[in-house]
Amino acid sequence: MFTRKQELLVPYRNAFGHSGNYPSNPHNTKVLYQPTGNLLNIVEASPILQSLAQAIKSAHLSWVISGNGPLTFFAPSDTAFQSLTPEQRKTLVEDKQAFSDLLKKHLVRGTYFLSGVEEDVKKNSEKNTPITLSLQEGILTINSVPVTYSDITATNGVLHVIDQFLLN
Repeated sequence: MFTRKQELLVPYRNAFGHSGNYPSNPHNTKVLYQPTGNLLNIVEASPILQSLAQAIKSAHLSWVISGNGPLTFFAPSDTAFQSLTPEQRKTLVEDKQAFSDLLKKHLVRGTYFLSGVEEDVKKNSEKNTPITLSLQEGILTINSVPVTYSDITATNGVLHVIDQFLLN
């Protein structure tokens, strides 16, 4: 049986030849490894981001996270997709513009490593919605949503996994 961390890491290690910059504490990065894949490659290789990978592919939005960066991507996990109502899931599948808008709420221009967050950092998403990176009682959050895995480097930015959607 794998831990949640191992479930994310093993395919990434297999796909890119190393395990990326995964510390024993997912929020405390000591060493950064040279990334070999872009944000889309990481999403496609991770078993806990397969719903996101399928949705991106179905909506023909690969370009959003595979292009030039730098970008910070707060990637909704399969758990986030499972928490959606059937109506919300149907909307994301059928309405490509709605999914594109939602995806852009999870992207911030620039590279923000959460291991360096000591006080609130306020940014705007690519959809121009407010994003606040915080450290709350030792837990890293994005708009009060806890970060499951952080500081996964890519050739075009950095990825952080969250188990909820940023809907506001």
